[in-house]
Amino acid sequence: MFPSKFRTSLFKLFIVPNFEYCSSLFFVLNSNQLRRKLEYCFAKSAKRIMNVNLFNKTEVEQFKILNIVNILPLTYRLLYHYLCFIFIIMNNCKLELNEIINKNMTRRDLRSAFTLPKINKDIKVYSLLVTLLKTLNLFNTKNLQITNCKYSQFKIDMKKKIKEIYEASCFKMDPIFVLEFDKKKYYETLNEQKKLMQNETNNSND
Repeated sequence: MFPSKFRTSLFKLFIVPNFEYCSSLFFVLNSNQLRRKLEYCFAKSAKRIMNVNLFNKTEVEQFKILNIVNILPLTYRLLYHYLCFIFIIMNNCKLELNEIINKNMTRRDLRSAFTLPKINKDIKVYSLLVTLLKTLNLFNTKNLQITNCKYSQFKIDMKKKIKEIYEASCFKMDPIFVLEFDKKKYYETLNEQKKLMQNETNNSND
């Protein structure tokens, strides 16, 4: 019904914000299962609205496809917003997170600008504080500025180097190939499971 340019605008205005809402908080949850669900929903939306096929594509392949319409793949996009979130923290000394981060700053001239807190449990590996400090140390090793620069310039730099930052970050995970949903196969499997459950119930009653 609509031209492709307008459909792309609709996607950016009404679909993308749903994936970005509170993403700075849930992005640290390093779960392949949750990520697969988000990736599938994103790919399905892109296919339906923009007629862009992201299924069975790696992040790098998605980046090449979506770069034409000036959209980042979901993983890169969430990382980009997380980096912007860190920028706001580091440039506002009134925030409590800023104080906590500065307490972990190393006093010696080391490659890592921040020392990580002692981690007793596996769940703390992906806690907000730990991922913040790891990402800030990445800025130090990559010679990237997060303070003493304008927010507008910072965002431009991050979009240019987002692939490089993701590959080196603690968020790097095994590539996920999002498979297109097969309704017919899904319902066939569902019916088979129902029949098995009914047979088991009937056998137990007998």
